[in-house]
Amino acid sequence: RFYSIARRKGNTWYVATIAGSTKSEIEFPLSKLTKKNCTITHYQDSGDASIDKTTFNASPSDTLKISLRPDSGSVMVITPEQNHPQK
Repeated sequence: RFYSIARRKGNTWYVATIAGSTKSEIEFPLSKLTKKNCTITHYQDSGDASIDKTTFNASPSDTLKISLRPDSGSVMVITPEQNHPQK
């Protein structure tokens, strides 16, 4: 139905998913990847030869739900929020 792969560089995760020949509903529990609030940039095949890009904030307790059309794909860049030093 689909294939996902996750890779990390430093504290940033990259999750790529490709769908097979049927529609796929996929859930990603963020608790498996981060213990901090994070910013997610999501790139998804729009179906009309372009890419949709959305950016949003999430917490480790969130589960991301992605719906992929047949023969399409998605990439998420998951970056934890940085602790800002006190001034």
